[in-house]
Amino acid sequence: MLNIQLAAMTITWANPSNEDLSTFFSEVKTAGYTGVAGFAEGNWETYIDNPDDFRRPLNDYGLSLASLDIKVHRDLDFYRKTCNFMAQFDCKHLVCLGGVDTTVDNYVELADVLNDIGEIALEYGVRAVYHNGRTRETFEDMTTVLTHVDPSKVFAMCDLGHATRDFIEYPVAKRVTHFLKTYWDRIDFIEFKDMSDETELNTPVGEGLTDWETIFAFLKEKNYTGWITVEQNSHQELSKGRSPLECATISRDFIRQGLGIQFTRSPQPPPSLHHAQPTNTPHPQSASCANSLAHYE
Repeated sequence: MLNIQLAAMTITWANPSNEDLSTFFSEVKTAGYTGVAGFAEGNWETYIDNPDDFRRPLNDYGLSLASLDIKVHRDLDFYRKTCNFMAQFDCKHLVCLGGVDTTVDNYVELADVLNDIGEIALEYGVRAVYHNGRTRETFEDMTTVLTHVDPSKVFAMCDLGHATRDFIEYPVAKRVTHFLKTYWDRIDFIEFKDMSDETELNTPVGEGLTDWETIFAFLKEKNYTGWITVEQNSHQELSKGRSPLECATISRDFIRQGLGIQFTRSPQPPPSLHHAQPTNTPHPQSASCANSLAHYE
Protein backbone atom coordinates (compact mmCIF):
# COMPACT_ATOMS: atom_id res chain seq x y z
CA MET A 1 0.00 0.00 0.00
CA LEU A 2 1.27 3.46 -0.88
CA ASN A 3 2.36 5.52 2.12
CA ILE A 4 0.92 8.86 1.06
CA GLN A 5 -0.38 11.74 3.15
CA LEU A 6 -2.50 14.57 1.76
CA ALA A 7 -2.06 18.19 2.79
CA ALA A 8 -4.60 20.92 2.05
CA MET A 9 -3.27 24.24 0.75
CA THR A 10 -4.56 27.47 2.30
CA ILE A 11 -5.35 29.08 -1.04
CA THR A 12 -8.44 26.87 -1.31
CA TRP A 13 -9.76 28.62 1.82
CA ALA A 14 -8.80 32.20 0.85
CA ASN A 15 -5.53 31.97 2.79
CA PRO A 16 -6.81 32.08 6.39
CA SER A 17 -4.82 33.19 9.42
CA ASN A 18 -5.39 34.57 12.91
CA GLU A 19 -8.99 33.98 14.05
CA ASP A 20 -9.78 32.00 10.89
CA LEU A 21 -6.95 29.52 11.36
CA SER A 22 -8.87 27.14 13.62
CA THR A 23 -11.81 27.06 11.19
CA PHE A 24 -9.41 26.18 8.39
CA PHE A 25 -7.78 23.40 10.43
CA SER A 26 -11.20 22.05 11.42
CA GLU A 27 -12.44 21.87 7.83
CA VAL A 28 -9.18 20.35 6.61
CA LYS A 29 -9.58 17.61 9.21
CA THR A 30 -13.24 17.12 8.31
CA ALA A 31 -12.34 16.77 4.64
CA GLY A 32 -9.98 13.90 5.49
CA TYR A 33 -6.55 15.50 5.16
CA THR A 34 -3.71 14.92 7.59
CA GLY A 35 -1.63 18.00 6.81
CA VAL A 36 -1.69 21.63 5.78
CA ALA A 37 0.41 23.87 3.57
CA GLY A 38 0.57 27.64 3.28
CA PHE A 39 2.61 30.71 2.40
CA ALA A 40 5.59 31.77 4.49
CA GLU A 41 4.97 35.30 3.30
CA GLY A 42 1.53 36.81 3.50
CA ASN A 43 -1.09 34.99 5.54
CA TRP A 44 1.27 32.92 7.70
CA GLU A 45 4.24 35.27 7.97
CA THR A 46 3.20 36.35 11.46
CA TYR A 47 3.76 32.80 12.72
CA ILE A 48 7.39 32.61 11.57
CA ASP A 49 8.40 34.61 14.65
CA ASN A 50 5.63 33.14 16.82
CA PRO A 51 5.64 29.38 16.21
CA ASP A 52 3.68 28.54 19.38
CA ASP A 53 0.69 30.48 18.05
CA PHE A 54 0.68 28.12 15.09
CA ARG A 55 1.60 24.96 16.97
CA ARG A 56 -1.28 25.05 19.42
CA PRO A 57 -4.18 24.94 16.92
CA LEU A 58 -2.25 22.62 14.60
CA ASN A 59 -1.82 20.11 17.43
CA ASP A 60 -5.41 20.58 18.59
CA TYR A 61 -6.62 19.20 15.28
CA GLY A 62 -3.93 16.52 14.99
CA LEU A 63 -2.50 17.94 11.76
CA SER A 64 1.05 18.25 10.41
CA LEU A 65 2.73 21.03 8.45
CA ALA A 66 3.68 19.53 5.10
CA SER A 67 5.22 22.49 3.26
CA LEU A 68 5.58 26.25 3.01
CA ASP A 69 5.58 28.24 -0.21
CA ILE A 70 7.92 31.19 -0.49
CA LYS A 71 8.86 33.68 -3.20
CA VAL A 72 12.37 33.68 -4.64
CA HIS A 73 14.27 36.77 -3.52
CA ARG A 74 17.63 37.69 -2.03
CA ASP A 75 16.63 38.23 1.59
CA LEU A 76 18.54 35.18 2.74
CA ASP A 77 17.95 35.94 6.41
CA PHE A 78 14.23 35.45 5.87
CA TYR A 79 14.91 31.99 4.45
CA ARG A 80 16.92 31.17 7.56
CA LYS A 81 14.05 32.27 9.79
CA THR A 82 11.55 30.35 7.70
CA CYS A 83 13.60 27.16 7.67
CA ASN A 84 14.16 27.42 11.41
CA PHE A 85 10.38 27.64 11.82
CA MET A 86 9.87 24.64 9.55
CA ALA A 87 12.43 22.54 11.41
CA GLN A 88 10.39 22.97 14.59
CA PHE A 89 7.49 21.22 12.84
CA ASP A 90 9.57 18.59 11.03
CA CYS A 91 8.41 20.23 7.80
CA LYS A 92 10.71 19.22 4.95
CA HIS A 93 9.50 21.05 1.83
CA LEU A 94 10.29 24.70 1.08
CA VAL A 95 8.38 25.40 -2.13
CA CYS A 96 10.07 28.18 -4.10
CA LEU A 97 8.00 30.35 -6.45
CA GLY A 98 10.01 32.08 -9.16
CA GLY A 99 10.06 35.46 -10.83
CA VAL A 100 10.60 37.66 -7.78
CA ASP A 101 13.61 39.95 -7.52
CA THR A 102 14.88 38.44 -10.75
CA THR A 103 13.99 39.06 -14.35
CA VAL A 104 10.91 36.94 -14.90
CA ASP A 105 12.29 35.10 -17.92
CA ASN A 106 15.90 34.95 -16.73
CA TYR A 107 15.85 31.43 -15.37
CA VAL A 108 19.63 31.17 -15.29
CA GLU A 109 19.75 34.11 -12.88
CA LEU A 110 16.92 32.53 -10.91
CA ALA A 111 18.88 29.30 -10.61
CA ASP A 112 21.78 31.12 -8.93
CA VAL A 113 19.45 32.50 -6.26
CA LEU A 114 17.84 29.09 -5.81
CA ASN A 115 21.23 27.52 -5.12
CA ASP A 116 21.76 29.92 -2.21
CA ILE A 117 18.28 29.18 -0.87
CA GLY A 118 18.80 25.44 -1.22
CA GLU A 119 22.08 25.54 0.67
CA ILE A 120 20.44 27.39 3.56
CA ALA A 121 17.47 25.00 3.61
CA LEU A 122 19.68 21.95 3.92
CA GLU A 123 21.32 23.41 7.02
CA TYR A 124 17.93 23.02 8.73
CA GLY A 125 17.07 19.61 7.30
CA VAL A 126 14.72 21.18 4.74
CA ARG A 127 14.72 20.62 1.00
CA ALA A 128 14.09 23.53 -1.36
CA VAL A 129 12.01 22.56 -4.39
CA TYR A 130 11.22 24.70 -7.41
CA HIS A 131 7.52 25.11 -8.17
CA ASN A 132 6.40 25.42 -11.77
CA GLY A 133 3.60 27.84 -12.51
CA ARG A 134 4.04 31.27 -11.00
CA THR A 135 5.56 32.69 -14.17
CA ARG A 136 3.74 30.16 -16.35
CA GLU A 137 6.92 28.22 -16.93
CA THR A 138 6.86 25.98 -19.96
CA PHE A 139 8.56 22.60 -19.99
CA GLU A 140 11.56 24.26 -21.65
CA ASP A 141 11.70 26.92 -18.92
CA MET A 142 11.68 24.26 -16.22
CA THR A 143 14.43 22.39 -18.05
CA THR A 144 16.53 25.58 -18.02
CA VAL A 145 16.05 26.01 -14.27
CA LEU A 146 16.80 22.39 -13.47
CA THR A 147 19.83 22.37 -15.76
CA HIS A 148 21.41 25.33 -13.97
CA VAL A 149 20.64 24.59 -10.32
CA ASP A 150 22.86 22.36 -8.25
CA PRO A 151 20.83 19.11 -7.96
CA SER A 152 22.34 18.45 -4.55
CA LYS A 153 20.84 21.73 -3.25
CA VAL A 154 17.65 22.33 -5.22
CA PHE A 155 15.08 19.68 -6.04
CA ALA A 156 12.23 19.45 -8.50
CA MET A 157 8.52 19.38 -7.87
CA CYS A 158 5.51 19.31 -10.14
CA ASP A 159 2.30 21.28 -9.82
CA LEU A 160 0.12 19.10 -12.00
CA GLY A 161 -2.50 21.71 -12.81
CA HIS A 162 0.05 24.30 -13.90
CA ALA A 163 1.87 21.66 -15.92
CA THR A 164 -1.40 20.75 -17.65
CA ARG A 165 -1.93 24.40 -18.56
CA ASP A 166 1.61 25.60 -19.23
CA PHE A 167 3.73 22.79 -20.73
CA ILE A 168 2.49 23.76 -24.17
CA GLU A 169 5.28 21.96 -26.03
CA TYR A 170 3.37 18.68 -25.59
CA PRO A 171 -0.21 17.45 -26.05
CA VAL A 172 -2.34 18.15 -22.98
CA ALA A 173 -2.64 14.50 -21.98
CA LYS A 174 1.15 14.03 -22.00
CA ARG A 175 2.29 17.24 -20.28
CA VAL A 176 2.40 16.02 -16.69
CA THR A 177 3.63 12.49 -17.25
CA HIS A 178 6.40 13.64 -19.59
CA PHE A 179 7.75 15.91 -16.86
CA LEU A 180 7.40 13.24 -14.17
CA LYS A 181 9.16 10.64 -16.27
CA THR A 182 11.93 13.01 -17.37
CA TYR A 183 12.76 14.34 -13.91
CA TRP A 184 11.56 11.59 -11.60
CA ASP A 185 14.96 11.06 -10.02
CA ARG A 186 15.01 14.74 -9.01
CA ILE A 187 11.39 15.16 -7.94
CA ASP A 188 10.98 15.50 -4.19
CA PHE A 189 7.42 16.83 -3.94
CA ILE A 190 4.14 16.82 -5.86
CA GLU A 191 1.13 19.10 -5.84
CA PHE A 192 -2.20 17.80 -7.10
CA LYS A 193 -4.22 20.42 -8.95
CA ASP A 194 -6.54 20.26 -11.94
CA MET A 195 -7.32 22.63 -14.77
CA SER A 196 -10.33 22.98 -17.04
CA ASP A 197 -11.34 25.42 -19.75
CA GLU A 198 -14.45 26.38 -17.77
CA THR A 199 -13.04 26.92 -14.27
CA GLU A 200 -9.32 27.21 -15.10
CA LEU A 201 -7.24 26.32 -12.00
CA ASN A 202 -10.27 26.74 -9.72
CA THR A 203 -11.15 23.11 -10.38
CA PRO A 204 -11.43 20.19 -7.94
CA VAL A 205 -9.08 17.32 -8.70
CA GLY A 206 -10.69 14.99 -11.21
CA GLU A 207 -12.92 17.52 -12.96
CA GLY A 208 -10.40 18.94 -15.42
CA LEU A 209 -8.06 18.04 -18.26
CA THR A 210 -5.21 16.55 -16.23
CA ASP A 211 -4.60 12.92 -17.20
CA TRP A 212 -5.21 11.41 -13.76
CA GLU A 213 -5.52 7.80 -14.87
CA THR A 214 -1.99 7.80 -16.28
CA ILE A 215 -0.62 9.79 -13.33
CA PHE A 216 -2.12 7.47 -10.73
CA ALA A 217 -0.71 4.45 -12.57
CA PHE A 218 2.74 6.05 -12.74
CA LEU A 219 2.80 6.89 -9.02
CA LYS A 220 1.75 3.35 -8.16
CA GLU A 221 4.45 1.95 -10.43
CA LYS A 222 7.07 4.13 -8.74
CA ASN A 223 5.66 3.43 -5.26
CA TYR A 224 5.57 7.13 -4.46
CA THR A 225 5.59 7.82 -0.74
CA GLY A 226 5.29 10.99 1.30
CA TRP A 227 3.33 14.20 1.15
CA ILE A 228 1.14 15.44 -1.68
CA THR A 229 -0.44 18.87 -1.40
CA VAL A 230 -3.87 19.45 -2.89
CA GLU A 231 -4.62 22.95 -4.13
CA GLN A 232 -7.32 24.81 -6.02
CA ASN A 233 -6.83 28.38 -7.30
CA SER A 234 -9.70 30.87 -7.52
CA HIS A 235 -10.28 32.96 -10.61
CA GLN A 236 -14.03 33.42 -10.48
CA GLU A 237 -15.04 33.06 -6.84
CA LEU A 238 -17.08 29.93 -6.18
CA SER A 239 -16.22 26.90 -8.28
CA LYS A 240 -19.72 26.10 -9.53
CA GLY A 241 -21.18 27.35 -6.26
CA ARG A 242 -19.27 24.99 -3.97
CA SER A 243 -17.59 25.78 -0.66
CA PRO A 244 -13.89 25.18 0.08
CA LEU A 245 -14.81 22.20 2.27
CA GLU A 246 -16.93 20.65 -0.46
CA CYS A 247 -14.25 21.19 -3.10
CA ALA A 248 -11.51 19.74 -0.88
CA THR A 249 -13.66 16.70 -0.11
CA ILE A 250 -14.37 16.10 -3.80
CA SER A 251 -10.64 16.18 -4.52
CA ARG A 252 -9.79 13.91 -1.59
CA ASP A 253 -12.40 11.32 -2.59
CA PHE A 254 -11.20 11.29 -6.20
CA ILE A 255 -7.56 10.88 -5.16
CA ARG A 256 -8.39 8.12 -2.69
CA GLN A 257 -10.32 6.21 -5.33
CA GLY A 258 -7.68 6.77 -8.01
CA LEU A 259 -4.76 5.64 -5.89
CA GLY A 260 -6.77 2.85 -4.30
CA ILE A 261 -5.76 3.66 -0.75
CA GLN A 262 -7.19 4.94 2.49
CA PHE A 263 -5.57 7.95 4.11
CA THR A 264 -5.04 7.51 7.83
CA ARG A 265 -3.30 9.63 10.41
CA SER A 266 0.35 8.64 10.86
CA PRO A 267 2.16 9.27 14.17
CA GLN A 268 4.92 11.23 12.44
CA PRO A 269 5.01 13.24 9.21
CA PRO A 270 6.14 11.15 6.22
CA PRO A 271 9.81 11.18 5.22
CA SER A 272 11.14 13.82 2.85
CA LEU A 273 12.54 11.59 0.12
CA HIS A 274 9.72 10.09 -1.90
CA HIS A 275 11.32 7.53 -4.16
CA ALA A 276 10.76 4.26 -2.36
CA GLN A 277 11.77 1.09 -4.09
CA PRO A 278 8.92 -0.50 -6.10
CA THR A 279 6.95 -3.33 -4.40
CA ASN A 280 4.54 -6.27 -5.75
CA THR A 281 -20.20 24.77 5.71
CA PRO A 282 -18.39 27.38 3.75
CA HIS A 283 -15.49 29.28 5.20
CA PRO A 284 -16.67 32.39 7.11
CA GLN A 285 -13.88 34.56 5.74
CA SER A 286 -14.91 34.31 2.11
CA ALA A 287 -17.64 33.05 -0.18
CA SER A 288 -15.09 31.79 -2.64
CA CYS A 289 -13.73 28.32 -3.07
CA ALA A 290 -10.28 29.90 -3.26
CA ASN A 291 -8.95 33.42 -3.40
CA SER A 292 -5.53 33.57 -5.07
CA LEU A 293 -2.81 35.63 -3.48
CA ALA A 294 -2.08 38.62 -5.64
CA HIS A 295 1.38 37.25 -6.38
CA TYR A 296 0.26 33.72 -7.20
CA GLU A 297 -1.24 32.77 -10.55
